[in-house]
Amino acid sequence: MENRVAVITPEYVEIRFETAGLGSRAAAKLIDLALISLVNFLLLTLSLPFTVLVISGHLPASVFFAVFLVVSAALPLAYFVLTEYFTGQTVGKRIMGLRLVTDTGQSPGFWAIFLRNVLILADLFLLIGLIFMWLHRKEKRIGDLAAGTLVIRERKSKRKKGKSSLAELPLSEDEKNRLRPFGRLGDDQYLLIEEFLKRRSQMDPDRRKALAQNLLRRIQADGETEPDDAELLLEKIYAYLKQTRYSSIQ
Repeated sequence: MENRVAVITPEYVEIRFETAGLGSRAAAKLIDLALISLVNFLLLTLSLPFTVLVISGHLPASVFFAVFLVVSAALPLAYFVLTEYFTGQTVGKRIMGLRLVTDTGQSPGFWAIFLRNVLILADLFLLIGLIFMWLHRKEKRIGDLAAGTLVIRERKSKRKKGKSSLAELPLSEDEKNRLRPFGRLGDDQYLLIEEFLKRRSQMDPDRRKALAQNLLRRIQADGETEPDDAELLLEKIYAYLKQTRYSSIQ
């Protein structure tokens, strides 16, 4: 059963998401744990030559085992934190079509991701995390509640047949070169632009213009000049992203 929630971005744009259920999140976690186990096995294999040093007395056994235990314990935390921070999803989440976002639909910061993953120990205690996910409206575990995050299903936009859309906006090679820096935008920013373009016809003209400028200012790098027509540039950015990174999403 789908569980859809609406979040309000800092720009006061409403975005609707489908939260990830217990089954898909568990499957993603199993994939991640299998990957971590494989890496641990490789580390164990690579550490075998050091046992010769331990046996020969050139390396204290306590030091060897202490280093191995620290690395083995730190690896899962480092894996989850770094993958979710840099890409918004672990390998398991990517395979299952899931993504981590904040309660306002944005990419979470480093400390929020670190906090939610440290608190996984609390979630595992007496399966409290599963109970929280089962009862919470947005299917959050303790780590998500503390960090202000939620796990969502990645949305695939549907294109109406027989009708042209901004995704098909023709772009010259020169325009594509100018738009290439916007390829760094995250999925949350892409969805934000998409939501604005979809709802702009319902907005007051002055508010529509101001919101377009605020959105563009948010995604531009420092020092970039602001164009006269922010809305037109947002259309081109959306078309560029749709034709390149999101070309497979219909």
